[in-house]
Amino acid sequence: MTSSALQALRAATSEAHSRLDQGLDLPRHVSRPDRRAALVARFQGFQVGIEAAIGRRLDGRTELAMAHRRRADRFTADLAELGGARRPRPCPIPPARSDAEALGLLYVSEGSTLGAAFLFKEARDRLGLSETFGARNLAAYPQ
Repeated sequence: MTSSALQALRAATSEAHSRLDQGLDLPRHVSRPDRRAALVARFQGFQVGIEAAIGRRLDGRTELAMAHRRRADRFTADLAELGGARRPRPCPIPPARSDAEALGLLYVSEGSTLGAAFLFKEARDRLGLSETFGARNLAAYPQ
């Protein structure tokens, strides 16, 4: 994606991102142990749903690129440690009608990992969670 296309995409989605950030109020949920498991369960459902939608459309054609990006298992492990539900309840994600829509879903999923770095620091500093306990889903991808 060219830098001008990326800038246009960011500009077009800026307002929606702001509304989402304000509505989720993630720092408050991440820093409260009593709310952390419920938040992880919600995001687990989103991740399971989006991974399925991307996988159905791209049908393994991007398996090498996607293999290290699958995060649903991280959520499952975190939930087990935080005392939350263990079976994912996928969020209903509309099916991707084209490869471009599937790549758009991947863009959304990957974009959520950028904000996770800030939330990871909050979870680590306030709750003592780490990339190996309770906050795997927020930890950065390995190199």
